[in-house]
This record gives sequence, C-alpha cells and structure tokens, in this order.
Amino acid sequence: MLYNYLNSFALLFGAILVSRFAELPANFTPLLASAIFIPQMMSNRLTQVLFPISILFLTDIVLGFYTVMPIVYLCMGLAPIISSFNKNIYMSGALSVLIWHIAVNGAVYVTGHGYPPFSAEAMIFDMRLLLSTMLFLALFDGVKRFVSNIKYLTSQ
Repeated sequence: MLYNYLNSFALLFGAILVSRFAELPANFTPLLASAIFIPQMMSNRLTQVLFPISILFLTDIVLGFYTVMPIVYLCMGLAPIISSFNKNIYMSGALSVLIWHIAVNGAVYVTGHGYPPFSAEAMIFDMRLLLSTMLFLALFDGVKRFVSNIKYLTSQ
C-alpha cells in the first residue's frame, strides 16, 4: 500500500515538474490544479503545502527567479489549504484562481510590469489559468475515480 502511494506521488510530482518545462501556452499549467488536488491524495498538511512550492522552487532554479516570487509561492501554498477545507475541488479551484488573480496581478502591477488585476488584459490572461486548472482537476479527478473503480472491481 505504501509502495503504491509513493509511486503515485512520485509520478505526479515528476509529471508536474516536467510540465513546467513544456511548451504550454502562458498561464496554462497543471501546477495550481495539483496544489488543489493534493489533499485528495494525502492528509499530511505540511506535505500538501510543500508539494507545489517545491516544484516551483526546483523549476525556478532553472527557469529563473522573479520579483513577485513570494506572492506566487504564497498563492501556491494557500491552494491546498483552501482545498482541504472545501471538499469540492472545483470550487477550491475557482477560489484559488481568484486569489491568484488578485494577488499576483496586483503584485505585478505594483512593480510596474503588468496590468491592474481587473483590467481586461489581466482577466483574459488569467482565464487560461482558470481553464487549465479546471481541465487538470477534471483529469486528476477522473483518474482517481478510474483507479478507485478498478480497485473495487478487482477486490470483488
């Protein structure tokens, strides 16, 4: 059981890590969805919070650091906390994207490198984040349900 759990965790961690280097459209990423979904996989709160932050940090070492990193890391750390208190992962996803939108765009705007959070440009840009978060949450949820059904069928 522990072996299967560790393999699943390592596979998810590796897939999300690799996705940060993939040529996906800007703001289209599975990272926020994984931060929201991780409480479905494990109960350890520290691991839930460190999972997305560690992926960000490891990839930021290669991709480069940026001025609003603390805000981005804070939003990534908040997503699993929100999800652990709200069992509806899709509502957690929408709330996490809204927090991300306000906090990160606000920080970028304050530094003079972006649009105000509720400008059309910022809203359109973060619609990709909302879309990708919902799509990846549906994918993770579907895989979890599929695996659960297989386990149920094989135990009969």
